[in-house]
Amino acid sequence: MIIVSDSYKSYDFGSYTDVGDGTLTMVGQSFTNGGVKLLDSCVVVFNPSAGATGTMVAKLYAHSGTYGTSSVGTGSALATSDALTFSKGAYDYNKFTFSGANRIELAKDTYYIIAVEKTGGSSFIDAVGVLYDGTSPTHGGNMCTYGSSWTAIAGRDLYFIVNGELIGAVSGSKYPIPPFKNAMV
Repeated sequence: MIIVSDSYKSYDFGSYTDVGDGTLTMVGQSFTNGGVKLLDSCVVVFNPSAGATGTMVAKLYAHSGTYGTSSVGTGSALATSDALTFSKGAYDYNKFTFSGANRIELAKDTYYIIAVEKTGGSSFIDAVGVLYDGTSPTHGGNMCTYGSSWTAIAGRDLYFIVNGELIGAVSGSKYPIPPFKNAMV
């Protein structure tokens, strides 16, 4: 059974960080695995710029720093999703699926970083805006970015969902998995 491990959702899409613009290659969020056994998928909201085309992947990293204020990824990616092809469109939830050897086991009540990456691009026209809440975020983790190194950004939370197979009882408020653009691969 696929359930939500952790999420932060809002329908007030206000701010975004560009990836694939020649400066940042990844934007991520720290989260706590609430009780899933196997990583299945993640969902983020993004809006490609008018000239941006191509593919993006999601990557799972081990956590470093203080959760909620200085969380960043560390080491090599633990798992990489299947590539997601995109084109210019409206703000939308986009689902990244982890398959095969990348459908790894997660430790319960453990912090991780989920990040989305766009390769290629060197200007604003190539960028993909990944949406976040910087006004009144309430998720326990924090946003982070990667250019040549990781940077933690306290006071911002990505709009995200991490899904996986159930281990046991899940604590806290969880949401059912809604239908998404690109939800079925």
